[in-house]
Amino acid sequence: MSVQECALYGDLVLHLRDRVAELLAGDEGNVEAERTRLDTIIRDWFFTPQDGLHGCAPCELIWAEQMGKPNPIHLERLGEFFDDDCPICQAEYQHVKAAIDAGEEHGWQWYYDDGGFPLIARYDPEGWDECWAEEDAEMERFRYHRDFILPLAQIVPPGARLWLQGWLEAVSHSAFAASSDGKGSDDVF
Repeated sequence: MSVQECALYGDLVLHLRDRVAELLAGDEGNVEAERTRLDTIIRDWFFTPQDGLHGCAPCELIWAEQMGKPNPIHLERLGEFFDDDCPICQAEYQHVKAAIDAGEEHGWQWYYDDGGFPLIARYDPEGWDECWAEEDAEMERFRYHRDFILPLAQIVPPGARLWLQGWLEAVSHSAFAASSDGKGSDDVF
């Protein structure tokens, strides 16, 4: 999610708050009283721990990110992050738990996102599809070249494999650079 998208979502919340306050107040009601009531609901949401955030309140995640810190980890919810059936996961869990218990930095963190499908995609699916169409085409082009080169590399001598590997990396780098700078990619290959 982009910075501008986040800022605009904040504006959207305030816009909706004001419109809903007007609707709730009606012609005879007190718009300011309704706005205050809605602000309380919004504030409560920011400060209320949520299961989907592993017991954190939204404000904890927002402030942590603003300060460049990892999301908080509440010890009583730590087990939610680690698979019980995985010995490596359980070893990592024990390491993180011991570090938290000792008040030491554990080096482990989690991140919340929108699952790759932001709010704008729900309301503008055509724009979402258009946004990703070019990147999907670049990835398909990359896969085509990869699928050609990798089998070829198995039947050629080792020296040629090194050359092919370098060529594939150069092509990949060029493709990703072209897709990230917004220019067309017809001249990449």
